[in-house]
Amino acid sequence: MNLHVSRNGETFGPYTIEQAKGFLDSGQLLPTDYALVEGSAEWKSLSEVLAVETNISNNPISEKEDTPNTLSER
Repeated sequence: MNLHVSRNGETFGPYTIEQAKGFLDSGQLLPTDYALVEGSAEWKSLSEVLAVETNISNNPISEKEDTPNTLSER
């Protein structure tokens, strides 16, 4: 998943989530910069976008967790 970053009317990217995190950690990007995830229509703060993406990648939902086991082993 890629994103574009905007600051002071200039747009940069696309960057991967990992690249954006690295640039944020090094100070090249700011938490207050705006980010647009490819496929989305809404610009959000970079910190908000990265928090959501980090949460999604750290907590993947598997089909097994969503589906109750209706068959028991006998």
